[in-house]
Amino acid sequence: MPFLIIGVGSDDVFIIIHAMRKTNKRMSLEDQIAVTMEEAGPSITVTSLTNILSFAIGILTPTPAISIFCLYTCVGLAVDFVYQLTFFVAALVYEEIRITEPEKPPISNKASSEDVNIHLRDVSKEKMIGCREFSVRCLAGGVL
Repeated sequence: MPFLIIGVGSDDVFIIIHAMRKTNKRMSLEDQIAVTMEEAGPSITVTSLTNILSFAIGILTPTPAISIFCLYTCVGLAVDFVYQLTFFVAALVYEEIRITEPEKPPISNKASSEDVNIHLRDVSKEKMIGCREFSVRCLAGGVL
């Protein structure tokens, strides 16, 4: 099942990137993304909904193993579809900013250890139960 979802997700990525490469680079980034999603959105939506519907019908199979497989694959494909239209497109915007404006970092640098320590002092100990300080520092450093 994971390989199936990865395959469908990879196909969607290729379609979006191909549509992005065909856009006019003289347009603003917002317009490029709009044109990209105008071109790639319908094909991604049709194929994803077809796959989701096919596996949703497979849930009705009387064999429990096949029914459970179809259920999980249906949910996985739905999550993948939403993920492609939200997170991947946002990552593509950051990549385009990185390519077109290399002197301007689209994402700020990671927080220093002092900033992390100040942030950790504000977090209540009840929230940190079960978490090791190292993992909390890594997560906070990536977020801040």
